[in-house]
Amino acid sequence: MNETILAQVKRSEEKYNIRYAKKDGALYGGFRVAYLVSYIYAAVFAAMVILGIWFNDEISTNLNTVYTIGAFLVLGLGGAVFGGFKIPIGTAICSLPVSVWTVICFGKLLIDPAGILGLNGKFYWAHLLPILGVVVSATVMLIIDLRARYILKKGYEKISNRLYAEYSAHAENLSEEEWEEFLKTYDPRPSKKNKENKKTEE
Repeated sequence: MNETILAQVKRSEEKYNIRYAKKDGALYGGFRVAYLVSYIYAAVFAAMVILGIWFNDEISTNLNTVYTIGAFLVLGLGGAVFGGFKIPIGTAICSLPVSVWTVICFGKLLIDPAGILGLNGKFYWAHLLPILGVVVSATVMLIIDLRARYILKKGYEKISNRLYAEYSAHAENLSEEEWEEFLKTYDPRPSKKNKENKKTEE
C-alpha cells in the first residue's frame, strides 16, 4: 500500500470521527492481557497434572496426554509472545488447535460419574475455564485485527479509486508505471495555487 494514501485514509478517519477497534487500542490490549492471565492460570494447573503423572510413575500409560499438555504449554507461550508483538494470527495458530485437544485430554483424565456431566468439578475451574479464556482472547484479537485490516483496505480502495479516476481523466492511456509514479509524488494537501484561486473566488 502507498504510504501517502494510507496517511490520507487516516486523516479521513480523524476528520469524520470514524472509530473502530485496532491493535493499538484499549480493547485489543485488554484481551491481550486476558490471554496472558488465562494462559498462566491454565499453565500452572497443567504443569501440576504432568508432575502428578510423573511422581505417580504413570508416564508410560499417559504418554499421549503428557505430549498434548506439553504442546499446550509450549505453543500457548508462543501465542503469548506473538501477542506481545501484536501478531494475532500467530497467537491464534499457536493456541486455538492445541487448546481443543488439551481440553479433551483433561476431560478423559477427570472422568467422574458422580461429577457434573460425568466430569470432576476440578475439570471446569482448573482447566476448562482458563483454556476457554485463552481461546476467546485469541479469537477476539484475531477478529479485531482482521476487521481493522478490512476497514483500512476499503478506505484505501475508495481514495485510490477516486484519485485514479481524477488523474486518468487528464491522461489518456494511463500506464501502470505512470500511475505508480503519480502515487509516489501525490500530495493530498491543497496546493498553494489552488489556495490562491479559492481565495480569489471568495
